[in-house]
Amino acid sequence: MTSTNERMNDQQQLNNDDEIDLFDLIDDIWSHKRWVFIGLFTTVILAGLYLFNATPVYQTEAKVKSATANDLTEFSRPQLADIYTLDVEKAFSSAKSALLSTGYRKEFYELKLDEIKAIPDAYNEKLTLEQNFSNFSEQFSVKTSGIKDTESFVQVSLKSSDAEFASELLNEFVEYALFRRLRDSYDTML
Repeated sequence: MTSTNERMNDQQQLNNDDEIDLFDLIDDIWSHKRWVFIGLFTTVILAGLYLFNATPVYQTEAKVKSATANDLTEFSRPQLADIYTLDVEKAFSSAKSALLSTGYRKEFYELKLDEIKAIPDAYNEKLTLEQNFSNFSEQFSVKTSGIKDTESFVQVSLKSSDAEFASELLNEFVEYALFRRLRDSYDTML
């Protein structure tokens, strides 16, 4: 019986050795308080320097939604029935392909290159036009609506250090892509 009690005592002793004594831990930290405060102070200073030196990055978004049948009456006139008609699905599909088009994005980039060069981090003189366009495309993203979404949309977003410029550029791109797609459709029709 005593050997069983001794084994249980030894096992409790081992279990107690695994436990962390909170008061001992606090005493150990307090004995090294100088290093704790130096580390804390250094971390706060570095965080403050980063905060003041970091350039903010803004993300602007434009969401293009599917048109209604009333919006398309101009394109679906009875007089044009034999020549050209446009239904809601076809119109949205056309707009979606225009916004997803890398060709339109590149043409727009080349068109607005002088404005883009004015923004720091948006253009690098040491890189070629293709490399700069590739960097621009990384800041540019297009997302289409999924199956779970209740409405059809295309969301175009752009990241930049200048929020106003990014907003204007994004709106101009959406307008350019949609107008360009409409013009290309009319050109193929004629």
